[in-house]
Amino acid sequence: MRKKSQKHLENAIGIFAWISGLLIALAVGIGVYNGSIRVPNILADNLFSEILAFLIIGTTILTIILSFFRK
Repeated sequence: MRKKSQKHLENAIGIFAWISGLLIALAVGIGVYNGSIRVPNILADNLFSEILAFLIIGTTILTIILSFFRK
C-alpha cells in the first residue's frame, strides 16, 4: 500500500515540476519579447531577441500540445 501512495506523490511532484517549468519558460519568452529580459548586444541584435522569444514561446506551447497525445 505504501508503494502506491509513494507513486501518487511522485506523480504529483512531477506534474508540479512540469507546470512550473512551463510557466518559467513562458515568462522568459515573454520577457525577452517585451524587452524586460535582454540578450547582450555582443551576442545578438534586436531581431535575434525577437526570434529567440518566439522560439521559446513556440516550443513551450508545442510541449503543452504534445503532452495531451502522450500515452
